[in-house]
Amino acid sequence: MRSRNEDACLARPDLVAVADGMGGYAGGDVAARLALGAIAGALPQAADAAAAVRLAFHHAHRSIAEVAGRNDRWREMGTTLTAAWLLHGRAVIGHVGDSRAYLIRQGHLRQLTQDHSVAAELMRNGSLTEQEARRHPHRHVLTRALGGAEPPEVDVVEVPLQAGDRLVLCTDGLTAALEGDEIVRVVASASSPIEAAEALVRQATGKQAADNVTAVVAFIEDGDLEQEAPRGA
Repeated sequence: MRSRNEDACLARPDLVAVADGMGGYAGGDVAARLALGAIAGALPQAADAAAAVRLAFHHAHRSIAEVAGRNDRWREMGTTLTAAWLLHGRAVIGHVGDSRAYLIRQGHLRQLTQDHSVAAELMRNGSLTEQEARRHPHRHVLTRALGGAEPPEVDVVEVPLQAGDRLVLCTDGLTAALEGDEIVRVVASASSPIEAAEALVRQATGKQAADNVTAVVAFIEDGDLEQEAPRGA
């Protein structure tokens, strides 16, 4: 819904990710693309998947910081990054910022990530209710992001997958426009991951979302739990 799209996404058989760049014309879209490109090339087949995800995020951070350091116009650029590495019946999720990863299982929505924002921190310490946090003037002010002087702490969570599960990764433009039950309803009515992703974006933009809206969806099927990865779109 903005004149410049600072979101970016990635969907391949073993990796799905979304990034929401910051900095406006100071390179937010550049930072988002750099983050996805860096993480896509940095995940080896490793015994310690959580450590590999953290290293990939740090590699993405360094890529952004190096480009920003060479260009004054982009010095303040940064991005969120939420990625799910799909490995033999589990998702290893890395997260920095306020984009989100959800698991939908048997009609129930579970948020797998915590927002790294001022309003979310205030909500977690009891200073704000969830509804107050959604309207707070600092709800978009991040406490962690890729880019800047120091690498951020990376949250990593591992989730066992079951046949019938749906993974949804999205930027905050979608979660600001849609409630959890709406996300579940849209995804449940879709026959494919790409149909689900497109429907989520269409539903959010139909509500005049004030931000860019990006969603990536993975459907988990029986065969995916024994093979390399489920399908993403």
